Amino acid sequence: MEPKLLSFKIRLHYPEPQAFPGFVTSLFSSVLFLANLYPALIFAALFEDRVAQSKTNYRREKERKHISLPIMDDAKVAAKQRILTECLRIQRQVVENARKAMADAQESANEGDDSTEEKLYNSYREEMHNKRDMFARQYELSMDDLNLLNQIVMSKEYHKAEFGSVVETDSGVYFISVSLGQVKVDSKIVFAISALAPVYKSFEGKKIGDSFTFRDKSFKIKDIY
Repeated sequence: MEPKLLSFKIRLHYPEPQAFPGFVTSLFSSVLFLANLYPALIFAALFEDRVAQSKTNYRREKERKHISLPIMDDAKVAAKQRILTECLRIQRQVVENARKAMADAQESANEGDDSTEEKLYNSYREEMHNKRDMFARQYELSMDDLNLLNQIVMSKEYHKAEFGSVVETDSGVYFISVSLGQVKVDSKIVFAISALAPVYKSFEGKKIGDSFTFRDKSFKIKDIY
């Protein structure tokens, strides 16, 4: 059912125009015109006010988002990207080494099927199977770490020490990611540590300017990104 537009009309009963001077007739015509135009003017004014209010709300929301989510400095983004790239390269190598060691252990266990020294062979094969299982666990763990690194969002801005952040202190730089130890990036040493590392627990959740102590040594956080 189509909506019906409301209109307002005023019916004025007055004598024939011939009975009045010309200016009186014009006056009555103007009154009739304004009486029909008034509702439209009111609607237009209300509509314009709503549009202005919407623009104001949009501008305030945009300013609020700009304050809460500022754009991270390009230099920091580039530095963090180089750190992450190097950690990914190292972790992929760890995965490949574990995969190769697992395959080699399996291949060694399969050799010597025609050996006459069955007991000796069975003992050796069991040892190779144990090694294969050990390397298989290492492979799974290294794949988990690789997946964690791939989950780090470069566009996110960090305001506290948490997974995925780079924390610069007055005594070293830490990348909260996976446990890779010292990673050399741009001729500088970055400590890639996991969220389970004891040193991370000492400054977890802290912000720029905060201090913490680890193994009787004091540190101060200079930057987080």
